[in-house]
Amino acid sequence: MTFAIIGNDARLVKLSSMLDHDKVRQFGIPSGTATLKEAVRHADVIVCPIPLVRNGVLNINDEAIPIEALLAAMSPGQTLFAGMISHDVSTKMQESGVTVIDYADNEALQIKNAIPSAEAAIELALSYMTITLHNSRSLVIGHGRIGKILARLLTAFGSHVDVSARKPGDMAWITANGNRALQTDSLNATLAEYDVIFNTVPHRVLDKEAIALLKPSCVVLDLASEPGGVDMDIARKRGIQCEWALGLPGKHAPDTAALNLRDMVYSTLSEGL
Repeated sequence: MTFAIIGNDARLVKLSSMLDHDKVRQFGIPSGTATLKEAVRHADVIVCPIPLVRNGVLNINDEAIPIEALLAAMSPGQTLFAGMISHDVSTKMQESGVTVIDYADNEALQIKNAIPSAEAAIELALSYMTITLHNSRSLVIGHGRIGKILARLLTAFGSHVDVSARKPGDMAWITANGNRALQTDSLNATLAEYDVIFNTVPHRVLDKEAIALLKPSCVVLDLASEPGGVDMDIARKRGIQCEWALGLPGKHAPDTAALNLRDMVYSTLSEGL
């Protein structure tokens, strides 16, 4: 089986060396072995970044390659793996005979990637904080995969953790796990309490009004995919230490992230898609 690895984040670079006994062509890194067309043309499987497209072009640093170039290079019968594939792009690929697999649709991969995301988020928070997590007050906005793991790890550090959610079932689980449960739409009453806030909700949660309530020393990390949940411009203008932290598994734990991705690709292929 021949693979085309398209992209240059650390996770994909590591992945190329983990595809046992398979022929690998790479595009997007200095040591890449092919042009985009050469890498894709004879590949059985094409592995792309998360997200597939950023700012209107393929998500490859220092490159400005339109998605149309990838579409033109592909052939019927190929299988493409990528993240956050738009409906229009996915439809065009499938109409051309390409099987499309979005990483976001694989629950096992999402759970596995939530672990390095949560660990990296805590590492990043500590790099900004001037106090310990122990005895701090922290807020996790959202009780999805990353939110669940973050809350558990922060509690293990000795932080007093509040977790927000919308669904009654999630609220019950948060309480059962020993954390205070809050409604995501009603956070303003407690925002002044926190030393660190982790947002995992991919729509605006911390707007100008909410940010005005934070204490100046609060650290804010937005872990949500685009469009994010924090008004970073307002936060920075107010002097809040903040960062929109995307792609944490590939940046902070590339070996683990690559291994998770390899297992998902092989598992999917072995199951006949």
